[in-house]
Amino acid sequence: NQGFLMNRQKDTNALNLDYGENGFVEVPDDIGFSFADDDGDNDSAFSITAWIYMEDATWFPIANKLQTSNQEWTFYVGSDDKFAIALYDNSTGKLRGRYDNTTLTSREGEWVHVACTYSGDESDPMAGIDLYIDGTAVDDQDYTNTGTYEGMERKTANLIIGAQQTNSKYSNGKIDDLCIYSKELEEAEVL
Repeated sequence: NQGFLMNRQKDTNALNLDYGENGFVEVPDDIGFSFADDDGDNDSAFSITAWIYMEDATWFPIANKLQTSNQEWTFYVGSDDKFAIALYDNSTGKLRGRYDNTTLTSREGEWVHVACTYSGDESDPMAGIDLYIDGTAVDDQDYTNTGTYEGMERKTANLIIGAQQTNSKYSNGKIDDLCIYSKELEEAEVL
């Protein structure tokens, strides 16, 4: 696994987040960051990968298209230090996702490669979501609220890296080599 070892030592160009209101990047909305049609009838496949260095694993937002009443997806480490992805059906207020039930607290202060892949099957999105840490599949829990998830909808939220503005959460650490793909990566591609 030499690729992981080489990248862990190289962070001179990483986004250094200062755990405050200025510690994030906002990228203007683009259709390339949305994985659904306008009315939410059809999700499409996507994947997100990144290297993260968490000074504090509690609330470490990696990337999202998530603004109040303008929600699509979020890729993050939550308040419980658990790694997750959530997909939002903006019209119904329902969400679906997966998370790793093991906390990342022990990984603070080191580089970690994280990835999520989604097949685009909104009929059973949780079955189509996979999470990876350092190339190993780790998702083991569904993340959901009650009700019918019909699919993400194409919204106009900007892409936010390093913050989740809906709840004023900001990452404390670094993010490097964030990649967003318009396909479901295979496990070998994630590795």
